Amino acid sequence: MAMLTSLYVVIMAMLYMGHTWYLILLKRHARTKHVDWPMRRYDRASHGRNFVAQYTPLALILLAMVEIGGAPAPIVHALGLMLVVAALLHCHAFGFPAHNRSGVAAMLLVTSMYAITMALALAQYAGVDELPGTSLMALLGQVR
Repeated sequence: MAMLTSLYVVIMAMLYMGHTWYLILLKRHARTKHVDWPMRRYDRASHGRNFVAQYTPLALILLAMVEIGGAPAPIVHALGLMLVVAALLHCHAFGFPAHNRSGVAAMLLVTSMYAITMALALAQYAGVDELPGTSLMALLGQVR
């Protein structure tokens, strides 16, 4: 039923698992070499993984709701890509912290994705049959 969303579920799971393996390697390197820098990097990098763990489930549920509600495929892909890019930006922000604003961009992307999917889901629930390229107020004006 939600075939496009399953693509983004797999992508986000792969990102989470890749990040987890990176953290395991950092921890192993710190133990075998008896140096401190991998653990400092581990502490920062674990925040990127936490972002994926915290924001992904609700975002994917909202994405599935919008897709099941009949949103066009380009909209579902755009929203899914917003989530993937936000996760990558957030991981980048904690990997390279000096003067890096990608964490702010990641939060803006994920918050925008939440807002758009919630507005679309509410419009679908309210009975809007087609989603025109207009504002939310125009969508709400079409409610039966």
